[in-house]
Amino acid sequence: INAEYGVDFICGETNSPHLFVPEQVPYGIYTVPAVSMIGQTEQSLRAQGVPYESGLASFTEMARALMTGDERSGKLKILFHRETGKVLGVHCIGQSAAELIHIGQVAVATGAHVRLFADTCFNYPTFAEAYQVAALDGLNKID
Repeated sequence: INAEYGVDFICGETNSPHLFVPEQVPYGIYTVPAVSMIGQTEQSLRAQGVPYESGLASFTEMARALMTGDERSGKLKILFHRETGKVLGVHCIGQSAAELIHIGQVAVATGAHVRLFADTCFNYPTFAEAYQVAALDGLNKID
């Protein structure tokens, strides 16, 4: 389907079901540690005057990081609208960052509420459970 997006974009197909939405394209930088992001940044939200909150999870809190010996580095941050709870962006640094970002990509693309992550049962132990920790951290700041 990625090729279909490209062909439609190049041909100027604006009514295509494969409409290209730049804000929904994840970025991954394959370094050590890896870095990835989707959606808005704190800088862009401040510049737009959007009321937002952030939730942060450190990989030091993840059992999976302890098991792999990579607990020293890694964080996942969720940015969400302070009033509506809509997920606006996700940023990740650390092991598996480029794989983890796709969970955030779905949330940004569908306009999911941050509570989705707080209420979801994640496999244990995984790095993905950082989404739940970050969501709870952010929600605790506004509750």
